Amino acid sequence: MELIPKAKPVKIRIKSGGEEHSSLESLKRNFSISDINPLLDGRLARWLRQQGESAVADATSQFDSDWLNTLQGKLDFLEIFFENIYTTGDSVKDMCELVKYWLKEPLFDKNGKNLLYDIVYEYDSGDEQIVKIVKNLYSCRTEIRFNGIDWVTVFFHLITKNDEGEIEGDAEILYLLGKLLWNNSQDLKGNIIWSSETMKGLEYIEKSALFGYSKADYFMFDYIKYLERYGNDGEFLKVDRTTPSANRFEGIDLNKLKKYIDHLSGFTPDEMITPDEMINSDETNAKEKEIVKEITLFILDCHVLTSYSKLPTTSWDMMLQKAEMYFFSDERQRTYSITTRKERWFIIGLLYRRNRCLRKAELAFTEASDYPPAQYMLSDKQQIKGCNLKSMIFPDQITFVVKHLFDYE
Repeated sequence: MELIPKAKPVKIRIKSGGEEHSSLESLKRNFSISDINPLLDGRLARWLRQQGESAVADATSQFDSDWLNTLQGKLDFLEIFFENIYTTGDSVKDMCELVKYWLKEPLFDKNGKNLLYDIVYEYDSGDEQIVKIVKNLYSCRTEIRFNGIDWVTVFFHLITKNDEGEIEGDAEILYLLGKLLWNNSQDLKGNIIWSSETMKGLEYIEKSALFGYSKADYFMFDYIKYLERYGNDGEFLKVDRTTPSANRFEGIDLNKLKKYIDHLSGFTPDEMITPDEMINSDETNAKEKEIVKEITLFILDCHVLTSYSKLPTTSWDMMLQKAEMYFFSDERQRTYSITTRKERWFIIGLLYRRNRCLRKAELAFTEASDYPPAQYMLSDKQQIKGCNLKSMIFPDQITFVVKHLFDYE
């Protein structure tokens, strides 16, 4: 009797994250839901059984592929492959925390990138949860130090157009995308190399400004002032940040406003001048009225922050959250404009410094780098206007900012 050798079963390979995998451990190091999803037609289950993973194969066979198109569905699907996914790491509670955790881990960083791209590629206009996740991840990119993410692509997938072809999207995302495109167009000397990408970046920033995002307003303000000064000759020379791009207080009576600040802040014992009296006075011009509204809100916010800082239960982290809410919330942007931009960023920098987030403090001071106190904080100098501002307690630092509100132009 002739024995016929039995043919060995063909080893199935599957592809995920741009790589072929012949083992479950390999797949779990480069797991892409968008690549795995089409394999739910039975191929994934057959492959898993070849690996001896019958229980996992059964779970994937029973999984509803439509549910995989939701954020919770993705987490449920990942739970099949990664046990105890919600207790992995220090604080993995949701999709955002899982992406963060994976991006920090060398063994799983590919998973983190794949998951982030899977989320944004399926973005449906108006899905605020996905926008929130992306903004959260981008805000901590330096602190967590994960690299290799194409943020332009990520943000681009969150931008949509309406039936009229007009750009729509979250105002902050529009600004971040526009700023990246703008920065990518700079040469080593900081000059802009004009291209379609540069103009697209400007378009996104301008749209963000129209939606009321304050940082976009500041950018467009400086850009317009540059055009007024130099014209658009095809080369954008960086404006020297040690000198203001425009005098914030041109065309106003500084002595009158300084007197108002002194009264409002309690620096002088004279009779109080109310905001309404200043705004309704025939001697107050239109620009002064807008500035009065803004500096009134700014000084009141500073007083509240000073009061909070004196409470024994207040942490610097809590103070920072309150300052960011006061100075840069969408509601406050209706009153806040260019007038106190430098001072607000400076105070944010002071709070980051108190909170020992020195890199973020440096970035905040850089945002106000045309403001001499911010230049002082970034330098090795010990004094400014005869004061060691760096060593002052926070309430005294706030008093310094308010007292010298109109002194730096």
